[in-house]
Amino acid sequence: MVAAVAVSTAMTGCGEIVEIPVAMSETGQTEGATSSASGESTGSDPSGQGTATTKPPDVDDASTSGMADDGASSSGDAPPLQSIPFCLEDQRDVLTIPEDGTTGVATVEVAPPASVVGLEVTLRVTHPRLSDLRVELRAPDDTIITLLQGPECDGANIDARFQDGAAELGDEQCVTDDVAAITGSVRAVDALDTVLGRATSSGTWMLEITDTTPGEAGSLDQVCIVLTTEGG
Repeated sequence: MVAAVAVSTAMTGCGEIVEIPVAMSETGQTEGATSSASGESTGSDPSGQGTATTKPPDVDDASTSGMADDGASSSGDAPPLQSIPFCLEDQRDVLTIPEDGTTGVATVEVAPPASVVGLEVTLRVTHPRLSDLRVELRAPDDTIITLLQGPECDGANIDARFQDGAAELGDEQCVTDDVAAITGSVRAVDALDTVLGRATSSGTWMLEITDTTPGEAGSLDQVCIVLTTEGG
């Protein structure tokens, strides 16, 4: 005899996780189980806001959620890991960076379905002179993590993924002959895992960006808080 199955869904900020309970035989053994996780980072281009028009390559593909086998053994002792992005959703969330020296703020709502064991941030910014910028991430408990603080780069645009394990510091990168001067996998000024283990990952996160030398227009085009969680 096979028990009836039920399908439930839970929405993340940028995708959908579908969980399907397994069917059970008369002996109570698992006959089969399937699960999938998908996430989608929705980027937006600045329009009509007096911002620079150069658009960096899309970081959203790097933010797509999926199952990872990190640390999982063949015996199944280690729980599976899942990467889930929470991102700005639509054109209304695109932020024009203030040119008067004040701080612009974009918010991302985060509701992880399981315990958080890792944090990454993907960031896409259009700005012609990155050395003018200070970029900080504020966690729900008001802990501030500095991503960039006056990079040593007068190049344009950011299309990067901030990871604690990256080899290069974002503040020290300046790629030439590319669409984005700060790109790929880079480290933040402060360690991202500072906010882990304090039950502070769920709630409203804020990306705060300041043009410390006004005069060049720019915009925050996309930001994703990418959480690694244990279990499905």
